[in-house]
Amino acid sequence: MNARGFSVSLVVLLLSAAFVISMLNLGIASGASTAPVSISGDPDLASKAASNGWPGNGTQSNPYVIADVRVDDPANGLGIFVSGTTKHLVIENCQITNTSSYAIDITGASNITIRGSVISSDHCAVLLYSSTGCTVANNSITGSKTGVQLMSSDRNVISGNNISGSQYNGIELFTSNNNTITGNTVTGSGGYGIYLSSSDGNLIFANSFVSNNGAAARYDAAHPQAYDLGTNEWSRGGVNNEWSDWTSDDIYPYEGSAAADDLANTLPMDDLLPILAVVGVGIIALVAVAAVLIKRKKVTGPSQGGVQPSAPPVQHPTAGGAVTPPPMKAPKKRTWIPALVLGAVLVVVVLVAASTMGWLPIGSGKLTGARDIGGQWEGTATYWSYNIYGEKALLIEANVEMKLTLNGNHVTGIIDMDITSQTPLSDLYVLEPDGHFQIDGTYESTTLTFETYKTEFRFEFLTDMATGQMTNLDTYAYLGLGSEPSAIHLQRA
Repeated sequence: MNARGFSVSLVVLLLSAAFVISMLNLGIASGASTAPVSISGDPDLASKAASNGWPGNGTQSNPYVIADVRVDDPANGLGIFVSGTTKHLVIENCQITNTSSYAIDITGASNITIRGSVISSDHCAVLLYSSTGCTVANNSITGSKTGVQLMSSDRNVISGNNISGSQYNGIELFTSNNNTITGNTVTGSGGYGIYLSSSDGNLIFANSFVSNNGAAARYDAAHPQAYDLGTNEWSRGGVNNEWSDWTSDDIYPYEGSAAADDLANTLPMDDLLPILAVVGVGIIALVAVAAVLIKRKKVTGPSQGGVQPSAPPVQHPTAGGAVTPPPMKAPKKRTWIPALVLGAVLVVVVLVAASTMGWLPIGSGKLTGARDIGGQWEGTATYWSYNIYGEKALLIEANVEMKLTLNGNHVTGIIDMDITSQTPLSDLYVLEPDGHFQIDGTYESTTLTFETYKTEFRFEFLTDMATGQMTNLDTYAYLGLGSEPSAIHLQRA
């Protein structure tokens, strides 16, 4: 090799080394990792957070954060494995691909959030097993055998994920109860878009299911996109789910022996039709009243000050020469008054009926999680409210902590409500500050009231007087129309 060739080779070698070093530095600076992450228990989490420089201390306000992890290692199976932890942990902005087992496995843990990550796996992308209070949100999940799987896991949230190309089912639930599944887009699964087995009390709304299980543009009974073997709720506050093969107003015929009280699944805009009907009837009533008034004016002619102009008196001579007065005209009846009253009554009746039938979806929610322990009700819960204002929607999530003491039919205690998220509609909806409420009263009369814009929510505590035990909590949403409130049952876990 001559000197010139040696020099060129040396320059290329140095540039290559510089590039490799720069990429390594970039990876270290961004917190990137090529090794799987395994955590067992809170002490192990605290230790690895300290050694890896993960921020946070595990509290709700300052959770541990595992970010920017990159795992592409089929040989080791798992990408991120967390078990037996109770501290608050956020796993975000990670990229986990080509794992031969679960990309992210959460087992026997709570208070974990998985968000904003890109995930694919030769097995299941995200597993929650025997876990509670976890959130899987805003992730891109592609090409896995199953997108998100819950097994024996209660009170979790699966929201805003884009799940596509799953070999089997997009979302699966087995013996998992009281979970919320909302705002997800599930596309092109070889099996069902969503599959629920032996799972009850789950809330599934505002999701979009597209071309799963071989579904074409038109519904085919041989290719339904959903399977539900349980008692679950498929709508909230008038917001249902979208199905690429269904445009009917009827219930989407998903497969399984789902209970009859599962709610209809139609396109979300279809649920505005009852509201438009209410407004239309009111407008028709007002137009009818206006038509009566206009017709009366044309028939009676103009008036001055409400008095008809009088003509000169007409003399009517008689045979005896006497003059008789003209015949008296009967006063005109005010026929417009009954029409106006009837129109007003009709409008009020229609609005009250609409409110009672739930056609005005303002204020709704569900609380679960309280438990009765020896005369005390305590626990945490999540309150959801999904409201529609025209073409806009508002989603509220609030954490609720309850500590109630029972003595006979008397209840005392506190309820703390912490609103954790809401969609930005401050011009339409104003939330009161987070509340700390003192409770003191009897089961039959004790209420907790707080107000939001045009809606009053009230909690009422009930009991079985035969046993003296609190049986349930009920909340009511008043719509500000003077109608009976719509009851929402609060069940214990």
